[in-house]
Amino acid sequence: MEDRLLSELQALLEACRQRGVEVFVIGGFGVRAYGSLLRRTLDLDLAVAAKAWHALAEVLNTQGYRLSSAGIWATATKGEGEEAVEIHIAVGDVVDVQSAARYPVGIEPGIVRPLPDSDIALPVFTLEGLLITKLMALRDNDVVDIVALLLQHAEQVDAARFWHQVEEAELETLLEDRLAELEEILQSKEVNAIWWDRLGLMLDEGEQRLVLMAVRRLRRPIYR
Repeated sequence: MEDRLLSELQALLEACRQRGVEVFVIGGFGVRAYGSLLRRTLDLDLAVAAKAWHALAEVLNTQGYRLSSAGIWATATKGEGEEAVEIHIAVGDVVDVQSAARYPVGIEPGIVRPLPDSDIALPVFTLEGLLITKLMALRDNDVVDIVALLLQHAEQVDAARFWHQVEEAELETLLEDRLAELEEILQSKEVNAIWWDRLGLMLDEGEQRLVLMAVRRLRRPIYR
């Protein structure tokens, strides 16, 4: 299934490039572009500015997708049964449905990163933006993704830029609370329970300590 997803993603991004449609790959493949996705993903997640949505919708229609719910999140589907491909699209803002927190796509400067073990280059959120969207929700899959990202890229996280983007999105209070919650998860046995449940693996003490230090650095008020 992942081969099918990659093939569809590559074709869609090429069609967007030809039409001049700026789109970001978020979710599982956005994390994977940083070489950090350890869990499986069964769908595609994209983000697009509101002004570019109609152009993206035309590209999706041309590629054979059926569109529905073109509001904050839109869904595009193609195929049937086990071969069906589903794309979730954040239009204008990446929204966490539980907290109603929003990260405006227009804030994100974006970056292009090669997808490991492929010849595909993905337009993705910056490391800081990706962490923001994962922290907004902080469900178990998000905890896994954040830990995986920080294990590989703790030293590359620009805390000043992180808080600048948080402030632009008016998410300061929520992100402060989420970072405190994540610190508690990392200090307890809960992180190992989540890691084991999602991956069938255990974090060692050194890995937990590295991620905990990275989270504490982000929490320091000096950057704001």
